[in-house]
Formats: sequence, structure tokens, C-alpha cells
Amino acid sequence: SVFWHLAVDGHSGDYIEFGVANGNSLKAAFLANKYAKSNFIDVESVKRQFFGFDTFENFKSDDQFDNHPTWHGDKFNIPYEKAKKRFKKFLIQF
Repeated sequence: SVFWHLAVDGHSGDYIEFGVANGNSLKAAFLANKYAKSNFIDVESVKRQFFGFDTFENFKSDDQFDNHPTWHGDKFNIPYEKAKKRFKKFLIQF
């Protein structure tokens, strides 16, 4: 993963994701970073803060330019509290 390569090179920095929805990719990134280490070749895990952003409500636009067959309406309308609860044990900032 990209986090493995960042750890090998010792690059630090936080992770920010826009459009969290259920949080699948945010959780995957957090876990990938957590396990991006190797005692065998002396690569240490890099500590990062993870931040997730979302509107947590419908996509709102009357502009035709914003029409998309998948990303529209309430298809990804996930309540804020539900998403936040999913990450409570990981201490990810929401």
C-alpha cells in the first residue's frame, strides 16, 4: 500500500478524506497505515492523525454539470452519528 512506501521512506503527515459516507475507505486507510511496518527490515509504523469529512446529507445542486449517475441525491446519505460511532475505537477525528 501507499502507507508501506511512506513508512519505508519515513514520511510523516496526516490523512484527510473528503466524502466519508460509511467510512469504508477511511477505515481501510487507517488499518493499512497501522500495519505498514516490518521488524525484519526495521521499518517502523508512522503515527498519523486521520480526519474524515462529509456533508452527511443529500448532494444538493441544480447544476447539470453536477449530475452524475452514481453520486447524487441520497444514495450516500449516512447519519453523522452512525459514521462517528464506527470510528470511536480508532480515535479518528470526525
